Amino acid sequence: MASHLRLRPWPWFVVIAALMEPYGCGGDGAAGDGTTSTASDEAASASSAGTSASTAATAATGTASSGAATSGADLPPAATCMATPLAEDPTLRIGIDEILPGEIYVVYSGKERNGALENVSNIYLFRGQDEGATVPLWVFGAGYGDPGGDWAYLNDGSTSSRSAMADVADVDHVVRACMGLDPSVVEVRFLAPHFHLDHLNQEFFTALEAFGYDVATIFVHVLDTHGATCGTTSVPCCGEPCSKETFGAPYDPPWNPETLARFTFVGAEDGMCLDPVMDFETPLAGTVRVLHDRGSHTPGSLILESDVLGVRIWGAAVDQSCSPQTPLHGWKIHGIVDPP
Repeated sequence: MASHLRLRPWPWFVVIAALMEPYGCGGDGAAGDGTTSTASDEAASASSAGTSASTAATAATGTASSGAATSGADLPPAATCMATPLAEDPTLRIGIDEILPGEIYVVYSGKERNGALENVSNIYLFRGQDEGATVPLWVFGAGYGDPGGDWAYLNDGSTSSRSAMADVADVDHVVRACMGLDPSVVEVRFLAPHFHLDHLNQEFFTALEAFGYDVATIFVHVLDTHGATCGTTSVPCCGEPCSKETFGAPYDPPWNPETLARFTFVGAEDGMCLDPVMDFETPLAGTVRVLHDRGSHTPGSLILESDVLGVRIWGAAVDQSCSPQTPLHGWKIHGIVDPP
């Protein structure tokens, strides 16, 4: 395994910002200022009005171009990238933050109590290395899902702040306007941070497909297999006595067979803390390592690490991690991302 050498990325970013100008990803704007993006508002409005998912997707993003990857400059003016560059601002907010221009972003999915935002569940987006006519989109986290669903069972009095369609509208906005890609060339490869329903749920994948994305593979650590897949009926804890193996399992809406068929189980049943599970390549951030976090949150939680960025992303609660300390800069699966 590569050594955990931390490289300070900010001088990189100054150069990268200029290099990525053809992607149309300026750092100005305020999609992360506490309000949802225009795309998200329109998707949510279309959905609440009873419009079909595909119509809502079109309303949120405009008409998709039919060719291969396009530059952001070729997209409609409404699709200008409005991601907010990372800043020392810990304020909870829903929307989009830019980690590495044109390549890495985070969408904040929110939950609220009595109308006040209480926490966020992060959806990390990585543009992968081009594979001919296909561009992988690596996704780490699915957000809270739809209001009034299974999240309400887990948390007394709180609910998702917006629909999965609205969360995915922000994902789509990043892909089109910030990464400069058309969904027709994108292959989604999802990494489950752990099996709980605020990071893995059917409604997120339904929304991705409604927006025209090919959800190719859903990677889950083998030790999280049962909790990740047992929610095939609308019953909490998979209809079993609630336990650490089933509490928090996604179930409402239940998994459909088509989605379950895309699950691929990775890692080893006897894996140890920080064992390598897999990795993937990105154009500018290099290799991103996927490691096993055999802690106490769930047995199959994952960690992502990038030496180029000097960053670790925990896929579960840090205080329950098998490795709560790191020489790298740490980001969480819940909470606003700060600069390394």
